[in-house]
Amino acid sequence: MSGFKILLVIVLSLLLTLSVGKLALFAQETTEEEGAMEETLQGAESEASETEEAYEEEGVVEEEPAEVPPSQIVEGMGQGEFAMLLIKELGVQGSLPAAATTMDDFALLEKIGCMPPGGWDEESTIDRDALCSMLGKSECEGSFEELLAKLKSRLADIFWNMGIRPMGTQTYKTLSPTKTNP
Repeated sequence: MSGFKILLVIVLSLLLTLSVGKLALFAQETTEEEGAMEETLQGAESEASETEEAYEEEGVVEEEPAEVPPSQIVEGMGQGEFAMLLIKELGVQGSLPAAATTMDDFALLEKIGCMPPGGWDEESTIDRDALCSMLGKSECEGSFEELLAKLKSRLADIFWNMGIRPMGTQTYKTLSPTKTNP
């Protein structure tokens, strides 16, 4: 029996030694990978800086984002037209069928919990009170236009969180040439 115990102790010692060795090797590899990643990151930052300088030398400048056109939504318009313009101005019409109807517009807005009191009705009009209801009573301060801006912002956030991105809008600065080459 004592020979068996000695053999068992030796085997366990070897296993422990191998495990410690593997852990040390893993730690070394991880440190090397982190160093390589750090170098890659520094290289990318350096390249970005060089690219920016090259653009400046070649006359390439940053443009300001395109101005948002004024809303076509006005107080007193029909709810059908309101829904269609709201979806268009939010840039989420790509979430609708190709030949979308007013009912499709209503369904998309209802899907995210946006509807006037009493539900959507093509024949009814949109007014400040309807916007207040869609926003919640706590946010009912301001003009029709201010409430509309709040509603559009809230709906844009909801669509964004759902993974529905706006179509045809520029939300970031881009670089473009300011001179032409012959």
